[in-house]
Amino acid sequence: MGRKTSGKRSRQPVDPAGPCLMVCRLVERKNAKDFDPFSFLSVCYCGEKFDRTAAPVPAPEPERLAINYLVTGEVQPVEMPVGKQAEAMVNTVGGLQQAAGRSVNVLNAELWIKAFDPSDGAGQRLELDSENVPLVRTGDGVQVRVLAGRYGDTPGAVFEYPAGTVLFDVTLSEGAVFEYQAPPENTTFVYVFAGKVQFGRKGRKRFGKNSLLRISGGEIFAATYCSGARFLLISGRPADREKAAICPQEEKKICRVNGK
Repeated sequence: MGRKTSGKRSRQPVDPAGPCLMVCRLVERKNAKDFDPFSFLSVCYCGEKFDRTAAPVPAPEPERLAINYLVTGEVQPVEMPVGKQAEAMVNTVGGLQQAAGRSVNVLNAELWIKAFDPSDGAGQRLELDSENVPLVRTGDGVQVRVLAGRYGDTPGAVFEYPAGTVLFDVTLSEGAVFEYQAPPENTTFVYVFAGKVQFGRKGRKRFGKNSLLRISGGEIFAATYCSGARFLLISGRPADREKAAICPQEEKKICRVNGK
C-alpha cells in the first residue's frame, strides 16, 4: 500500500450550487497533468431536491468530452441485513440517510476527458443517471454500473467515447471482492464516495469516503470487510504522454492522493 505522496492535496471546497451540501474539486488545473487524459473532476454531495438545472452548466469545449453523472435511486446499494446490524449500516453506503421507497440524489460528478475528434466525443457533454446506466450483478456482492468501456460482456452507456476509457460505478456488499485489470498504460484512479474499502492484495488499510487513489499498473483489487462500499473507477489512455503516472517508488502500486 502506498504512503502519502507529494501529490497529496486537501479537498478544494467551492460554494454549493442550489441544494448541494458540499462540492469538492478533485482534479483541476493544478494537478491535471498527473491525471492525463482527465483534466477535471468535481463531486457534489446533494440534498434530496437536487436538480441539474440548479447548477451552472459549463460551456462545451472543442477538445474535451464532459460527462455529468448523477447517482439516483434509493440509498440502499447493498443487501441490507436486519436488526442492529442493519441499523449500523444505514449510513455506511450512499452518503445520505436511508430512504425507503423514494428516490434520493446522492452524488453528482462532473468529469472532463481530453478528446480531439468528434469520434471521441469532442465538444460533447453527456448527462447520465445511475438508474439508466447498464448494471452488472456478479452474484457475489458486486454491482458494477458501466458508464464507459466494457465490463465482461456488457458495454457501457458511452462505450465508444473515447477509445480506451473505462468508467465504472462499483458497489460492494459487506465481505465482497472486486477484481479488474485496466490497460497497464492507462492512467487509473478510484474515488471512494461511500463506506470503506481496502485496495491492493497486500494492503491492510481501508480507505473511506472522499479518498482519491491512483493505481499503478492497472490492477484493481478491492475488498470490503465490516461494511459495504461504493467507488468510481476511472481509467483512460494518456493523451499527452506515453506512460501513465506512477507512484514515487515503483514497487508501490497504490498512491493516496487525498482523503482518509
